[in-house]
Order: sequence, then structure tokens, then C-alpha cells
Amino acid sequence: MSEDDGKTEVEFAGVKFRGGKIFVIITALSTLGGGLYAGFEFWKDYMNMKEKIENIKHQTCQGLTRGWLFYEQIWMHYKRLNR
Repeated sequence: MSEDDGKTEVEFAGVKFRGGKIFVIITALSTLGGGLYAGFEFWKDYMNMKEKIENIKHQTCQGLTRGWLFYEQIWMHYKRLNR
């Protein structure tokens, strides 16, 4: 082969990469980057959802407690009336 055979060649850290290897490396790096991005987005959504669920639990428990106290007062009033 001649010195300039028309193939793309990249040298990085003393290692020469040609056509097919460059394609494989770029594909692997983009796949890794996409996987990391998806993982971080999933984690962010998970943490946001976890916070929302905690708030819903807290509000629901408060509402149930108030509702239970209301019905308990009605029941006590009913029992006093039926003596």
C-alpha cells in the first residue's frame, strides 16, 4: 500500500486508528454516552416522583386523620343521644 491510499487515519496517544476501527469507537462512545444520559434522566425522574409520593402520603394521612376524628365525634354524639 502506498503512503496515501485514501483511507482515513487518526492517531491518538501514539495509536493509529483507521476507517473501521474509528467507526466502532465512535459507535461505542455514543452508545455509552446515550446510556449514561438515559440513566441520569431516569434517576432524576425517580427522585422527583419519590418526593411527590411522599407529599401525597403526608397529605392523605392528614386528611384521613381529620376525617376519622370527624366521624368519631358524630358517633360519640349519636351514642349520647341514644342512651
